[in-house]
Amino acid sequence: MSIFYAGVIVIVLGAASLILQLLIDPNRPELPDRRTAKQEKNWMVMAGIVGIMIGTLLMILSR
Repeated sequence: MSIFYAGVIVIVLGAASLILQLLIDPNRPELPDRRTAKQEKNWMVMAGIVGIMIGTLLMILSR
């Protein structure tokens, strides 16, 4: 049953990562190169999606 809760936690963290990336503006002035901000955002979005997928897999496997 603890694997199920670990999956829930991983899904919540992945969703939080996606929500935070929606709030971050890639045009923020503290980064001089706009392309690196977009690349950073893309990596974080992919990490959030992978986190949700891993959490879902953990929840399925715990049943």
